[in-house]
Amino acid sequence: MSPVLLLLCADMLDKAGDHFGNHGCNDLELPKAIRGEDLDALAEMINRWNFQANPSARDKAQPDDLETAKTLRRGSYDWMIMHALAFGLRELATKEKP
Repeated sequence: MSPVLLLLCADMLDKAGDHFGNHGCNDLELPKAIRGEDLDALAEMINRWNFQANPSARDKAQPDDLETAKTLRRGSYDWMIMHALAFGLRELATKEKP
């Protein structure tokens, strides 16, 4: 997929995340297929997105990736997953190719 289309997907996910977030916090149970390394990668992406969106969060007591992964196993908010995935798509779109 081209970088332009990845950025479009990211924008759409951010709009959806804003929309879902404005209607309360909806719990999202992650599919059981997301586990192990994929779950750890999602947790790490959520932390990167959170710190990018709120740089002062690094100075406060924030859960580490492992704690975020444990929390994700119990469920998460749909809007947060959407925004974090959008962040990850933007990273992919702007990554320089070798």
